Amino acid sequence: MGSVKEPIEDVHKNQLNFKEFLKKAFRILKSDDNYRRFLGVQILGGAISLALPFYVLYAKDILSVKLGMVGIFLSAQMLGGVLSNVLWAYLSDYIGNKRVIQVSVFLGLIAPLIALLTPTYLPKLFILVFVLLGFSIMGQVIGNTNFLLDIAPSKNRPTYMSVRGTLRAPVVAFPLIGGFIVQHISYNFLFIITILTVCAGFILSFQLNEPRRIKQ
Repeated sequence: MGSVKEPIEDVHKNQLNFKEFLKKAFRILKSDDNYRRFLGVQILGGAISLALPFYVLYAKDILSVKLGMVGIFLSAQMLGGVLSNVLWAYLSDYIGNKRVIQVSVFLGLIAPLIALLTPTYLPKLFILVFVLLGFSIMGQVIGNTNFLLDIAPSKNRPTYMSVRGTLRAPVVAFPLIGGFIVQHISYNFLFIITILTVCAGFILSFQLNEPRRIKQ
């Protein structure tokens, strides 16, 4: 961590009261189209968490996998997250964080599709779902954070970060919605809703403007 070089920027110590902060936040949301689109992509792409807590239950209830496979699934997800850093580092450094967001959201779209299409006689294919989830989750964390830092002016960065954290509230509620769908409808319907929602985020991601011009 000590080897990381941070850019030298002005330090702004002025503090706003809550009312002034809200006015500033609304001004930013109104004037910054790229920021609004980014928030939309973040929420829609975060819909991978609709089905996230239920893949193991699906594998157990529908694919009849043994409990020992659960550890393999979770290990596959962790391994995918670790290995994905090589990809995200390259894309972030040499292409841009917009592409990190796009690829990670796309992988999050493929995971429930594979879950939906996995035949009952081939449960080991489900390992791929967890590898893709590891890639997607790590990529979205890296891509969203870095993209936000790229587009936020240094003076307004705390406001950009705060508004982003507040408006991510729907992502927190997604697993609850997913649980309701599983309980009252079906796993398949949950996967379809996840695919459609994340797909909307993937399509919207093409409207993001890459803030950095990186020399290849």
